[in-house]
Amino acid sequence: MAAISSIALLLETTLLVGPAFAVSAARSRRTLALAASNGATAGQLRRTVLGQAVVLGVLSALVGATVGFGAGVAAIAWSRRYSPQTMFGPLDVPVGPIALVVGCAVLAALIAALVPARGLARLDIVGVMRGQSVSPPARFRMPVAGLVMAGLGAVGVFWATAQTPAWDDRLMTALVPIVAMLSAVLLVVGTLLLVPMILVGVGQLARSAPVALRMALRDASRQRGRATSTVAAILAGMAVLAAVLVTMESVAVFQGKNYVPQRPEGQGLVNPYTEMNPTVVTSPAQTTDPTAASVAKILAIVPKVDPALVTTPVRVVDVMNVLEAKGGPPEGDFLVALRQGCTPLEVFTAGPFAPDGTLNPKHCASINGSDWLGADRSSIVVGEPEELAARYGLDAAATAMLRSGGLVASDAKGSEPRCQPAEGGPSSGMECTGNPSAQVDIIGGVVTFARGRISMDGPKLIGTPTTKTIPALAVPDKLLNPGGTRNMGSYNGINGIGALITPATAAALDARTRATAVELTDPRGAISPETEDRLREAIDDEQIGHVYVERGFQAYPWILVAVLIGTVGLIILVATLVSTALSTAETQAFMGTFAAVGATRGTRRNLAAAQAASLGVIGALLGTLVGMVPGIALARVSTAYAFGYSGTDLDGGRLDPTVVIPWLQLAIPVLGIPAVAAALAWLSIRRAPQVTRRLT
Repeated sequence: MAAISSIALLLETTLLVGPAFAVSAARSRRTLALAASNGATAGQLRRTVLGQAVVLGVLSALVGATVGFGAGVAAIAWSRRYSPQTMFGPLDVPVGPIALVVGCAVLAALIAALVPARGLARLDIVGVMRGQSVSPPARFRMPVAGLVMAGLGAVGVFWATAQTPAWDDRLMTALVPIVAMLSAVLLVVGTLLLVPMILVGVGQLARSAPVALRMALRDASRQRGRATSTVAAILAGMAVLAAVLVTMESVAVFQGKNYVPQRPEGQGLVNPYTEMNPTVVTSPAQTTDPTAASVAKILAIVPKVDPALVTTPVRVVDVMNVLEAKGGPPEGDFLVALRQGCTPLEVFTAGPFAPDGTLNPKHCASINGSDWLGADRSSIVVGEPEELAARYGLDAAATAMLRSGGLVASDAKGSEPRCQPAEGGPSSGMECTGNPSAQVDIIGGVVTFARGRISMDGPKLIGTPTTKTIPALAVPDKLLNPGGTRNMGSYNGINGIGALITPATAAALDARTRATAVELTDPRGAISPETEDRLREAIDDEQIGHVYVERGFQAYPWILVAVLIGTVGLIILVATLVSTALSTAETQAFMGTFAAVGATRGTRRNLAAAQAASLGVIGALLGTLVGMVPGIALARVSTAYAFGYSGTDLDGGRLDPTVVIPWLQLAIPVLGIPAVAAALAWLSIRRAPQVTRRLT
């Protein structure tokens, strides 16, 4: 993605400055023709145009870098004064990256100037001196080469975005971004090679069009050098916009489809912060809670902000107690549920990885385990039966099981993990997919818990594990985890819910509990935005937690799309108006002839508007087609890897990538902006042309 974005920025910069050098070359065409008639060679003419590109490129790049540096320093100074919560370090000027950007800007100017410079080799001196300059006939081999290059570029982009090189495959790791960048270049360059033939074809198809449009399209087909640079500039901006909009819309639809509300609409919760240095206890019976202080302050603050809000702490069984050992390292007191076919000893002696760093095939710890025990994906929620029944929609049988001191477990089936060394190699750990701890094994109507003490220095087992069984009942996983196993961790700050018990059952298990969240319920309806702001400010001032109010899925803000479309719209406007102004200036002599034979100012206005609209629509349509290729490829990557693992969900199947084309958002710049450009061009024709007597 970074490679494609970088090369896209360079291509866009190059194509955007193309019309500027086309205008410059057209304005100096007569001067260059005079120089050629007096003996100047084609190489000297090319060096003249390229020299202008170097001067303008260096000057504009340096000015841009200076303005950007000043704007950055000003933004930091303003933020330090008026937004002190935003943290900045000391002023650090990235000289290397800035120099690279400046160099790329100069390179873009040189590349953009090469096209008109190469055209000087075929300069018709007599035609220019007579004011009759027409592009040479289009070559058939150019569009054929363009089709081949564009096709190869599209295939390369999709191939590069579909690759997931292994951490130790250095060749593929280096090859993929290179292929992505070269493919993007081939795609754009191939499309540009098609533009001259497209202009010729459109001009021939416009025989039955209105007079103004027919003349504008034929003028574009005759003056392909000027029109191609304009279409290229519009294509560049529209391609970037199309790629960004397709990616953003696809990711937004994908996230909305997989969004799981954390609370009922309009209700909220506060996730308390955990103490950085929790108290070390000496007995498993002690219940020191690392979030107790934060929860107590939250429960005191909420009524002060809004007395009507109802607060309900959500508690879970803690992973382990850290016990203080006399004369030795700390010890961990673990409480885990056994998987079927495992012994208590295996739970505490077989970690998730073998000594050689490979995956241990046998996972014995289930709910409420720990990282070292291979189960850190699900929790046991603690609450009164009526409270849990109302929160999770339990039926009478499940509620009765809780009242009787039993456990209500999720019926989700775990999936055995698949692991590989992390990106940095075996020394950086392992990256695993799958969720063995999502499954709670109910054997003979009971769940067996094992308790063991492990030394933190090793780790190694101390003493003999003990077991305790409690009756259990399975309920559908969708009740406890509405988002399924792929969305664990999306409710109340809990990393997935494996089971439910009451405080009495937790006490019977000698289980330590802690609060993971404080639910906020407004009996009047939804929590208002004003109350949310005041509550967030009060909680943030104390630095005791994070406030969240459920407002449903929030896609990217519309203002972002407006800014993107507005920026590209400005690019299209500038490019089309520059081309229209150049065409109008070049045809000024012919306007007198038109007026002499009866053409009104309206006819001339319609001609200017048709020139602006036609080039704008052609460039925008081509840019949309070009931008959809990387947009679709990046959308597939962004959605297939949305969960941060190698394209597989927790059940072992591939995620279905989501690709959505935002037709309405794309239609605004494709149709609306050329219409604005046409209106501006129409209004720009005001004065009557100079009509003089002609001898021929």
